[in-house]
Amino acid sequence: MESFIGLFSEHGLIGLIIGSMIFLIFTFIAVVERRDKSHNSMVKALLSEAKEERLVIGERFANSSDKLEEALRELTRELKDR
Repeated sequence: MESFIGLFSEHGLIGLIIGSMIFLIFTFIAVVERRDKSHNSMVKALLSEAKEERLVIGERFANSSDKLEEALRELTRELKDR
Protein backbone atom coordinates (compact mmCIF):
# COMPACT_ATOMS: atom_id res chain seq x y z
CA MET A 1 0.00 0.00 0.00
CA GLU A 2 2.82 2.35 0.83
CA SER A 3 4.37 1.84 -2.62
CA PHE A 4 1.19 3.19 -4.26
CA ILE A 5 1.19 6.17 -1.93
CA GLY A 6 4.87 6.75 -2.63
CA LEU A 7 4.26 6.38 -6.37
CA PHE A 8 1.37 8.83 -6.22
CA SER A 9 3.27 11.37 -4.13
CA GLU A 10 6.42 11.12 -6.24
CA HIS A 11 4.93 11.03 -9.76
CA GLY A 12 1.41 12.26 -9.27
CA LEU A 13 -1.71 11.01 -10.93
CA ILE A 14 0.05 10.09 -14.17
CA GLY A 15 2.46 7.80 -12.31
CA LEU A 16 -0.45 6.13 -10.56
CA ILE A 17 -2.30 5.64 -13.86
CA ILE A 18 0.77 4.21 -15.61
CA GLY A 19 1.45 1.90 -12.66
CA SER A 20 -2.16 0.70 -12.72
CA MET A 21 -1.96 0.09 -16.47
CA ILE A 22 1.22 -1.96 -16.05
CA PHE A 23 -0.46 -3.97 -13.28
CA LEU A 24 -3.52 -4.61 -15.49
CA ILE A 25 -1.35 -5.68 -18.43
CA PHE A 26 0.55 -8.21 -16.31
CA THR A 27 -2.70 -9.49 -14.82
CA PHE A 28 -4.21 -9.86 -18.30
CA ILE A 29 -1.15 -11.78 -19.52
CA ALA A 30 -1.30 -14.12 -16.53
CA VAL A 31 -5.01 -14.84 -17.09
CA VAL A 32 -4.49 -15.48 -20.81
CA GLU A 33 -1.61 -17.89 -20.13
CA ARG A 34 -3.72 -19.78 -17.59
CA ARG A 35 -6.55 -20.09 -20.12
CA ASP A 36 -4.12 -21.26 -22.79
CA LYS A 37 -2.87 -24.04 -20.51
CA SER A 38 -6.40 -25.25 -19.79
CA HIS A 39 -7.32 -24.97 -23.47
CA ASN A 40 -4.24 -26.98 -24.49
CA SER A 41 -5.04 -29.73 -22.01
CA MET A 42 -8.63 -29.89 -23.29
CA VAL A 43 -7.44 -30.10 -26.90
CA LYS A 44 -4.97 -32.87 -26.01
CA ALA A 45 -7.76 -34.83 -24.33
CA LEU A 46 -10.03 -34.43 -27.35
CA LEU A 47 -7.28 -35.48 -29.73
CA SER A 48 -6.45 -38.59 -27.71
CA GLU A 49 -10.13 -39.56 -27.66
CA ALA A 50 -10.34 -39.06 -31.42
CA LYS A 51 -7.18 -41.13 -31.92
CA GLU A 52 -8.62 -44.00 -29.91
CA GLU A 53 -11.85 -43.77 -31.87
CA ARG A 54 -9.96 -43.85 -35.17
CA LEU A 55 -8.08 -46.95 -34.02
CA VAL A 56 -11.34 -48.72 -33.19
CA ILE A 57 -12.84 -47.71 -36.54
CA GLY A 58 -9.71 -48.94 -38.33
CA GLU A 59 -9.90 -52.31 -36.57
CA ARG A 60 -13.57 -52.67 -37.46
CA PHE A 61 -12.82 -51.80 -41.08
CA ALA A 62 -9.98 -54.33 -41.21
CA ASN A 63 -12.23 -57.05 -39.76
CA SER A 64 -15.07 -56.32 -42.16
CA SER A 65 -12.75 -56.17 -45.18
CA ASP A 66 -11.21 -59.51 -44.16
CA LYS A 67 -14.68 -61.05 -43.96
CA LEU A 68 -15.60 -59.56 -47.32
CA GLU A 69 -12.40 -60.88 -48.87
CA GLU A 70 -13.09 -64.34 -47.49
CA ALA A 71 -16.66 -64.28 -48.78
CA LEU A 72 -15.49 -63.23 -52.25
CA ARG A 73 -12.93 -66.06 -52.32
CA GLU A 74 -15.60 -68.59 -51.38
CA LEU A 75 -17.95 -67.21 -54.01
CA THR A 76 -15.19 -67.34 -56.63
CA ARG A 77 -14.39 -70.94 -55.69
CA GLU A 78 -18.04 -71.92 -55.89
CA LEU A 79 -18.41 -70.29 -59.31
CA LYS A 80 -15.29 -72.06 -60.60
CA ASP A 81 -16.57 -75.40 -59.36
CA ARG A 82 -19.80 -75.09 -61.35
